[in-house]
This record gives sequence, structure tokens and C-alpha cells, in this order.
Amino acid sequence: MFVHITGFDFTLIESFFQGMFEPFLKSFFVRTSDPTHIKLLKLEILTNLATETSISVILREFQTYISSHDKEFVAAAIQAIGR
Repeated sequence: MFVHITGFDFTLIESFFQGMFEPFLKSFFVRTSDPTHIKLLKLEILTNLATETSISVILREFQTYISSHDKEFVAAAIQAIGR
């Protein structure tokens, strides 16, 4: 629960300081060992961090998420690609 609350606060902060986090994009890439709620949080963060310069890296990463066995996460990744 603490991670979720911290992550929620982070999404508010990163929307104000988007460029500040761009060098750390890969830190938010999803790992197969992440629980679904963390995967969804990281997906949201990456979506919010997307800029004209980072979009190609983020979209390539999202494409790898489509092959996940986690159906909820796959659906969220497809939605994120559409944003």
C-alpha cells in the first residue's frame, strides 16, 4: 500500500517536472517480477513522462509489454499506446 501511495504522489510531481525525470526513464521500465499494481503504476508514469524526444523509446518498451501473460497489464499497455 505504501508503494502505491508513494507512486500516486510521484505521478502528481512528475507532471510538473517532466523533463527532470527523462534521464531516468529506464528506471520505470516494467520488470516481469513486478506485481500487477506496480506494473500499472510504472506504465502510468512512463505515459506521463512521454515527450517528443522520449516517445520512440517508450513506445518500443510498451510494445514489449504486449507479450506479457498478465492480461490486465496487456490491456493497460494497449490503452497507453493509444494515448
